Amino acid sequence: MHYYALVEVPEGDEPFEKRLAAVLAPHKEGVEGGSELWDWWILGGRWSGRLSGYDPYTDPVNQKRCWLCQGTKFRNDELGKRERALNPEYTCNGCGGTGLMTVHESEFVPHAGNVAKFGALSKEMQPHVLIANGQVVQMEAWTGSEWEDTSAALTELWGEIDPDATVAVVDLHR
Repeated sequence: MHYYALVEVPEGDEPFEKRLAAVLAPHKEGVEGGSELWDWWILGGRWSGRLSGYDPYTDPVNQKRCWLCQGTKFRNDELGKRERALNPEYTCNGCGGTGLMTVHESEFVPHAGNVAKFGALSKEMQPHVLIANGQVVQMEAWTGSEWEDTSAALTELWGEIDPDATVAVVDLHR
């Protein structure tokens, strides 16, 4: 599963991604005493643009030649030929006949809008996972037998974050 997370990143001299990685490190799957939130993560990822309204799926820089039709807009393999025999207008089911497809979310071009000051965010931008003020809170938490609604704790932590704090959109996978 992919989870939308907002992570408070401390100021410092180290590069931004290194500081972000340091905040996330204790929460990696398999770390003793950690929260096991993720097995891998990426800045932005499928949540890229969540804070700014940017749509990475329609940005031309995140498009590449379709591997199914090789950019021709028509599948010429056995499936394509068979489908065109039934429907002469059949193009390519990989790209919808454009010759282009969106790269995987892990390959999106970095977007500056994935990092913001917390005070610029609206409550509608609340994530599934919030890491701030040394705490980790999720909208819901697995108890071992069921999902427990922990959204009140997330809302409480949301209200305690310094408006000048820098936060980053993170795609957490687990």
